[in-house]
Amino acid sequence: MRKKSIGAGLLYLTGVFIACTEEVKIGEADPVEIAVTDTVTRVAGPRREKGSPLSLARKRIYLTIDDSPLNGSLYIDSVIAAEQVKANIFLVGKAIEESRKFGEHFKKLQQNPYIRIYNHSYSHASHRYNEYYRNPVKVVEDFERNQLQYHILHKIARLPGRNLWRLGGRERNCDQAAGQAAKLLADEGYHIFG
Repeated sequence: MRKKSIGAGLLYLTGVFIACTEEVKIGEADPVEIAVTDTVTRVAGPRREKGSPLSLARKRIYLTIDDSPLNGSLYIDSVIAAEQVKANIFLVGKAIEESRKFGEHFKKLQQNPYIRIYNHSYSHASHRYNEYYRNPVKVVEDFERNQLQYHILHKIARLPGRNLWRLGGRERNCDQAAGQAAKLLADEGYHIFG
């Protein structure tokens, strides 16, 4: 039974976190401070010379899962715990309130020492993104509600339905309608990942 759930979880995770990469030298900066093109950053170790052992190269993958908790949350939790890999989960608070099952999933994710929980808004814009981003102050209130209600420790966030970045003075795709909301969130201390 365990092999089946781990296999299903790995298959699920494969579909969730495929993304672009950017190379970073180890020790240069914390990945939070690096503007990257998507959710996965490749951290490169020493370059492997021709004929040298492969074990000298060191790489990392950052797993980032949106819209949590969701139906696959138990698979995510069990695979991450079994493989002892770290992952970032971006939480939608309203899902927890609307489903007892998702509330239980959230408790499991909170207890997993390999998972960090970040903010993906309370409402996920109720899937009305254009309307949601017309009022940037309400967007900040929505994120703050999620942050406080679910005791999210870090001000790291993803905007629902948008690929927008604001990290350490760097920004990407901020010329879209959600850009003003991202600016206000950044002013409140949030790091925004696309």
